[in-house]
Amino acid sequence: MALALDSQGMWDVTAGLPEQVADAASQCVIEHADKLPAHDDVENVVVLGMGGSGIAGDILLASAGPFMSVPAVVVKSYTLPAFVTENSLVIAVSYSGDTEETIATASEAAADRTGARTAAPLDHRAAGRADETTSEP
Repeated sequence: MALALDSQGMWDVTAGLPEQVADAASQCVIEHADKLPAHDDVENVVVLGMGGSGIAGDILLASAGPFMSVPAVVVKSYTLPAFVTENSLVIAVSYSGDTEETIATASEAAADRTGARTAAPLDHRAAGRADETTSEP
């Protein structure tokens, strides 16, 4: 009966999610991590992303939000929240690297107006490489 209801084996795949996440995390390398702000300097976290890339922020908030000591929000638009300052950590996510809304909002975050620190693997065509990470004080 179970095979008839789950012909693709999604139950087992879903049940294995914790191990999949642990495996992915153990293989993760964060380039330029030394340029990210110190933990105690971060007053809020803003994740920028559209479509599927924006879901990364949704997952962060759903899984880590209850344990975070600072507020976190997901922005899926052209507009950066007014509370973003030099003590904000802004994470821009774009699978293609050229999502218009994400680039516009990340650029606004990195501008002198806010002084926010950004970790943004964006616009690989302009940066010359897909994994470019920038930190703007």
